Amino acid sequence: MHPKKTILFDLDGTLLDSAPDITLALNKALMKNQLNPIDESIVRNLIGNGSAELVARILRRKTKKADQLLHKKIHDDFLIAYKKLSYFFSKLYPDVQETLGILHQSFSLVCLTNKPNPITHLVLNIAGIASFFRLIISGDTLQQMKPSPVGVNFCIKTLECKREDMVMVGDSTVDIKTATAAGVKAIGVTYGYSQNTDLAAEGADATTDKMKEIPHLVRTLLNKTKDN
Repeated sequence: MHPKKTILFDLDGTLLDSAPDITLALNKALMKNQLNPIDESIVRNLIGNGSAELVARILRRKTKKADQLLHKKIHDDFLIAYKKLSYFFSKLYPDVQETLGILHQSFSLVCLTNKPNPITHLVLNIAGIASFFRLIISGDTLQQMKPSPVGVNFCIKTLECKREDMVMVGDSTVDIKTATAAGVKAIGVTYGYSQNTDLAAEGADATTDKMKEIPHLVRTLLNKTKDN
């Protein structure tokens, strides 16, 4: 039996609109450390590089200087708060559940995210989509996170799939750079947290503003690879 073709999905901004809960947890951590809360619209533009980098970017906006002790304290407080609030206001984007259900029948699905591992599994289970994924790779599963190709390479080794039979789906330049570094095709979704970014210009092989178009786009891209 030949290995199934594989689709790697980003989580935040691609499958799940998690910005409201991330913002809520961040603001709890900020206020606990005597800093003013931050608006969700700002947080949305900073999601994608992992929680430590998210906190670092927010601190740079607020304090204009590096403070490692403060960063660690706020990051730790954020993770504690986010575990409790990880699916309070979050919701799946339209057609995610149905589309994953369709793709799951013909493809191996992988969740490749920079989100911390415990929270990744928590939100996937609460959202009711964890069972669709053969493999879940979080930001702390391996030594490097996206945009490093390490996660894709781990997937290739674990699932015994071929690079030419893989497609990465994500909403940010981080996802597109990951696909490029790993030598796999990329589909950019434009409804997520990088709406001001031209994902096609960043290297996406296709873009869409609808999750339900992903099955057609994946098959089109993989057939092109086969023809070449």
